[in-house]
Amino acid sequence: YWKSYHCLNASRPFDDWYFYVRGTPYAKLSRSARYRGELNEALVLADEALMYGRKYCEFCAEKGVWHEESDPQNTYCHWLLNKARILYDLGRLQEAWELGCQAWKGVWGEVQEGKDYGYDLVEFERFLVKALMALGTVTGLLDSASQTYIILNAIADSAFYFLPILLGSSAAKTFKCNQYVAMALGGVLVYPGFVDLINAAKDAGTSVSLFGLPVTLASYSSSVVPILLGVWFMSVIEHAVQKISPKAVKFFTVPLASLLAAGVVTILALGPIGTWIGNLIAAFFSWLNANAGWAVPTLVGALNPLLVMTGTHYGLIPIGINNLATAGFDTVVGPGMLTSNVAQGAAGLAVGLRTRNKDTKQLAMSAGLTGVLGITEPVLYGVNLKFIYPLISAMIGGGVGGLYLGITGVGRYASGSPGLLVLPAYIGGDSMANLINACIGTVIAMVVSFVVCYVLYGVWKKQGKLEEGE
Repeated sequence: YWKSYHCLNASRPFDDWYFYVRGTPYAKLSRSARYRGELNEALVLADEALMYGRKYCEFCAEKGVWHEESDPQNTYCHWLLNKARILYDLGRLQEAWELGCQAWKGVWGEVQEGKDYGYDLVEFERFLVKALMALGTVTGLLDSASQTYIILNAIADSAFYFLPILLGSSAAKTFKCNQYVAMALGGVLVYPGFVDLINAAKDAGTSVSLFGLPVTLASYSSSVVPILLGVWFMSVIEHAVQKISPKAVKFFTVPLASLLAAGVVTILALGPIGTWIGNLIAAFFSWLNANAGWAVPTLVGALNPLLVMTGTHYGLIPIGINNLATAGFDTVVGPGMLTSNVAQGAAGLAVGLRTRNKDTKQLAMSAGLTGVLGITEPVLYGVNLKFIYPLISAMIGGGVGGLYLGITGVGRYASGSPGLLVLPAYIGGDSMANLINACIGTVIAMVVSFVVCYVLYGVWKKQGKLEEGE
């Protein structure tokens, strides 16, 4: 807005920049109103933006001017898509579909002219597929109760619905317990018979009990924290039973006792606690994003290593997925995790540069490189957590980089493992400003983390906190 204000002051009345800087605030305010659920206000603001957008396109065409950073036609098409999304939320699906097609045709025409807007098409096409499915359901062309719809929906939602099973497998590796029993524990939470029992009790207003103890009527499909707590408890039981179980029957008693004990405790206690924790985390970040949007990527950028170590970062992922599916971009999860990951990688590279231990140097350099590319587990567990000072540096760098992304309102338009290779996911909006700011925030996170880690190495060494040869 500050930039728009200066551009407006510097522009002459009714030149091309005048229309652009007058329309841009309306477009941004329209999106903000839509996220708040004030759809009628959002629609009015979107129409105001489109009025200036049309004048912007007409003036540029008449005068033969073109701006690379704010291509008139591309800008107008994105504002059209914004209105189409508002109409979709209002249930005016036919209008949303037609407007979305108009916006897509505009961008497609520019692609055919040789302009590099191919990535923008993905954003437009994703909306059109969503609108077409909804329109087909409403008009009767695609019945939501039809076999075709059910099968297509199963293909789209199965991985997310059975997320506890998938997380059980990965959590078992972290807690060093039987991977298959952990997956079975996840299967218990989404077992059709158990789900039907819970749903029937909810509908009838009755209760469910296990051994006379009340069972919380919670749904665990697509949940994250309950299975993580359950697998942790299962690992404790498994290790204890292994110590006391006779070797001859250990292959049978250990998995049986682990699954039985963990299943009962998870359903009675850990599942409800995990659901409460997951809902609390999601609600906190959603509230924070609505009231202080800059703080969300700052906190995620700083605290993400701790969230990863406890597995609670999985509670944020559904928020990001939902934002991408509904709004078309995500400012809550992706930006903060991006700065956190590259900061961890940069801290690892700093350790590799400063340490005198050849093994540590080799590990830190290779793990640091994979870290900045988006895979942080090697550098987090192999380097940063081991020496602590790189972890502190990464949290500082991730927080500072996340603060910049939060202030500039950077969002991602596609999903992927946060790292340098996913920067193209930040191409979108009315110009390249989102991508540019994402790159700047990434550089800030890496530089701050690297410099702080480089300095803290000397402090740690001076205080004798490093082993001999490090």
